[in-house]
Amino acid sequence: MLMPPGSIFSGSELRARLNTTQGYAQHVLAEAAVLLLRAALQDESNVHFVMVSDTSIPLYPPQVVWAQMMSEQRSRLDACMYRRKDIDIYRWSAALSSEDFGKQHWRKSSQWFTLTRPAALLVVADSHVRELFRRHCYTNFTVLIGRSMCVSDEHYLPSLMASYGLDDATDCKGLVNFNDWSPGGWHPKTFAAKDITPALVPRMRGGRIQQPHHGLIPTRAHAQREIQGFLDLAG
Repeated sequence: MLMPPGSIFSGSELRARLNTTQGYAQHVLAEAAVLLLRAALQDESNVHFVMVSDTSIPLYPPQVVWAQMMSEQRSRLDACMYRRKDIDIYRWSAALSSEDFGKQHWRKSSQWFTLTRPAALLVVADSHVRELFRRHCYTNFTVLIGRSMCVSDEHYLPSLMASYGLDDATDCKGLVNFNDWSPGGWHPKTFAAKDITPALVPRMRGGRIQQPHHGLIPTRAHAQREIQGFLDLAG
């Protein structure tokens, strides 16, 4: 997709093309993240890399987000063992095993993340673990019966870090954005225009809904009027 001429991203589009519309939770989403990281690493001045949804908008002014990212020494990714109850071990498949990668490395984190430059370099350099995920970590709802669902974009990066013993190079939280999961289901709440109130921004900046979230960015604000309303309050 080409960005409009007035966009700050105009001219930065990648020539490589991936079809990310092949269905829910396909490995191609992880491959797309790798392509973006590879392109961003070409600029040696880039030391932190942030992946967020195109429906996300800032909770803080850009200068604050930048200063916070630059001050952090760890990636916002959860590759830590102490949260094993949250790693969805039922998604693991023995087919993913190799001499260098096993069930003990299985982790789960958000598909939205920040990476330090060393972590991003590791991701781009990896081919072994990524190939295992490409072959054996995918979801096909037409044959899901009798087969575990596997979601590469939630498991690949943290599992890769764990396989290199780099659990401590992550913040063990993996929280980049604020999400409200209270409605239930597979996706967080979408904020409509009626939800944008003066009390919403402070709640997002330090609030807790079901699980503690200390994010820089909220998700699921789609329409232009919701985005503009939120920016007016957050500014």
